[in-house]
Amino acid sequence: MKKTLFIVTALPLYDRQGASYSRILEYAKALVLDKGTSIYLLSYDYPDAFWKLKTEVIPNVFICGKKIKTKNVGSSLIKAIEKKIDAKKRTHFLQNLSNFIDQFDSKRSGFVYPSLMYFQLEKEIIKLFRAKSIPVYSERNELKRGIALNKAYPKNPLKKIIFSLNYPFLVWDFNRQDKLAKNYDGNIAISTTMEQYLLKKNKPVIRIPILSDIDRFQIKKQTNRNDTFHIGYTGSLTFKKDGLGELIKSISILINKYDFRNVNLNIYGSGYWGTIKKLENLIKELGLSNHIFLHGKVTSEAIPEIQAQQDILVLARPQNLQTRFGFSTKLAEYMASGVVVLTTDVSDNLMFIKDGINGFVADSYFAEKIAEKLFAIISNKSYLDKQISQSAYQTALKYFNSKNYKDKLSGFLFPDKKNQKVFNS
Repeated sequence: MKKTLFIVTALPLYDRQGASYSRILEYAKALVLDKGTSIYLLSYDYPDAFWKLKTEVIPNVFICGKKIKTKNVGSSLIKAIEKKIDAKKRTHFLQNLSNFIDQFDSKRSGFVYPSLMYFQLEKEIIKLFRAKSIPVYSERNELKRGIALNKAYPKNPLKKIIFSLNYPFLVWDFNRQDKLAKNYDGNIAISTTMEQYLLKKNKPVIRIPILSDIDRFQIKKQTNRNDTFHIGYTGSLTFKKDGLGELIKSISILINKYDFRNVNLNIYGSGYWGTIKKLENLIKELGLSNHIFLHGKVTSEAIPEIQAQQDILVLARPQNLQTRFGFSTKLAEYMASGVVVLTTDVSDNLMFIKDGINGFVADSYFAEKIAEKLFAIISNKSYLDKQISQSAYQTALKYFNSKNYKDKLSGFLFPDKKNQKVFNS
């Protein structure tokens, strides 16, 4: 029997970049291994002409629709507020979504990926699927209120005032959105902490850990051409979520306390302008301009080769509400890269990383402990141990390869009717 899954999101899908897009695509890759399954990616950011414009990104997986122009008003923060209350765009999107779904007479399911969504939009998407008696599911990969708590205040006085006025609404909206998990027929959790949280909603839950396209990391580790030790970070540029401030400070400690000067930290990724300026200022204040390099945004296609040029890849996430419930996709990429990995004890990291066996774990995310662990790894030349990086790759192949979750995903999103229980909230 033919199956059709409608994955609904607010992500800018045509960019085909970022961790969220990669995760959606990995889900799709796994599901289309089940013969007769088709996947349609439908974005609120591309609400027009679903039925006319389809781009097949991989066999039987389509991005649908085109971007439409919206009003251009002031700062990015004001634009974000305006987008939240753009009822006209929301109505237009929901009408097109409804018409598109009605074209199919196959076994249908909906799947909402709520990143960048707001409460009212997500609620109405659920309502639409309910009205058509189509089961609808969701992934919860972070607590929305955790994201709100980690939002950085802008330094510009006017923007700071606007942000302060909008912040209570943001927290209120994110809190309501967290509670929407109970309105779905089931939820996918990315971590054990999230799984336990969702089980309290009395709805079916499965846990699918971080996923990555393991095959694209078949790049041989490159030997450095000089004596400099290269530390790599690839991902979004944040302080509170990814601990970049402490990672930068750890390089200063490595140089000044441990007298290890032949070291470079290569940071690849994009972030808000204010965050980048803050990182640049910290690097300058610590006198590390000759040791730390912000390379900017790179394409996902370039990541495997960039990672292969490093001696070690570091993910120094701190413990907070956002990181405890989430689980960084970067870890899957790091472990598949063929390069030794250093991380911290946060979320489910220690379920998959065993210190000294298939990677390394710092005692905490604070700069002193990161530097201490780095120096131990460098002194013992542990980063040259091929067995560690090979064990990491085997772990990634076993646990983070989307192909291994075909049956689990398909059985959850397309349950047999006799076993299917639709919850109405």
